[in-house]
Amino acid sequence: MATAGYFQLPPKADASIDTPPTNYVNLYAGSDHSNAPVYKDSGGTVHTFTGSAGATGPTGPTGPTGATGPTGVTGVTGPAGTTGVTGATGPTGPTGPTGATGPSQTGNSALAASSGDVTSTSSLQDVTGCTVSLAAGTYIVTGIFDVLVNNALNDRTFEGHLDVGGSDQTTIATIVAGTFANDRWEATQQWRITLGSTTTVKLRCKHTGGTNGDFTVKGGATISAAQASAAGATGPTGPTGPAGSGSYVTANLASDQTIANASTVTDITGCSISLVAGTYVIVANVLMQRGSTDSVVSFDITDNAESASFASAPSNITTANPRAAVSAHYPVVVGSTTTYKLRCIFLSGTTGVVKANDGLFGGPSTRITGIRVA
Repeated sequence: MATAGYFQLPPKADASIDTPPTNYVNLYAGSDHSNAPVYKDSGGTVHTFTGSAGATGPTGPTGPTGATGPTGVTGVTGPAGTTGVTGATGPTGPTGPTGATGPSQTGNSALAASSGDVTSTSSLQDVTGCTVSLAAGTYIVTGIFDVLVNNALNDRTFEGHLDVGGSDQTTIATIVAGTFANDRWEATQQWRITLGSTTTVKLRCKHTGGTNGDFTVKGGATISAAQASAAGATGPTGPTGPAGSGSYVTANLASDQTIANASTVTDITGCSISLVAGTYVIVANVLMQRGSTDSVVSFDITDNAESASFASAPSNITTANPRAAVSAHYPVVVGSTTTYKLRCIFLSGTTGVVKANDGLFGGPSTRITGIRVA
């Protein structure tokens, strides 16, 4: 005992404490129990003085919410997601209003016919009545000379000329008398001219070789002009449009073509033209030559589908008159691009030849031309 009223238990291990007799306990500080007071009963069992746990008390009230802590650092950005599929195309928007109609333009044209017979001489003279006055611009002029051959010899040739304001054009229409005595033929030629101001344009004629009176220009002669462009101030360049009034397309036979089968309609090689929508006059000239016997010959203008014969011109070819120069005209309104061509046929006798030129001046004698007038 250290102090009066107190006593101190010696620390002992459980195994070192004797088992007391019945109804006694042995009290000590158990070194095996953190030196807490324990006792060993008479049965040798060691007991602590700690009671069993009491029942859990009720939960106390919730305390006040603590202060919000600081915001944490922002995390790294994640990778981009894959692109989604393209959505369906939306409906087409409404059609905008129609623009205003642009101004129309019609080319100038002129036509004059013979008013009397003209007997040719070796000097140029006017074809009576075949004169027109044209304003400034570019024109396609067509001259048709209605010629009666009075004397037929190979040494004399009829010439049809165009005079533009006193200037004779180099291209001419011709007929070689040959054996055509007392025959009436058409000599046709076309010219493209450009005028800077109002100008008188007229047909003239003469002959080379022979004598006065070998040829007579009859009342069927005509001159016509279709304007290709009108003179005026140059405006800004606009978009390319369809061919305008006065434009033309032409094609001719390049070399003589033998017609091998009599009574068979045959295309004339190379004599086809393609015309876009518009109004045209198609002019055709064909020079045909007799075979070994007399024949009736003809040619026509048709479309590529040969849906109809739009214009034709027949003639007789005989021993006395071995060649036939014939022409035809066809006005047509073309709705969409269409091809037109020439065909010919030898209706009787043996086969013959379509001539590319007359053998004298070398100009095309078989040709098709489409002249746009609107």
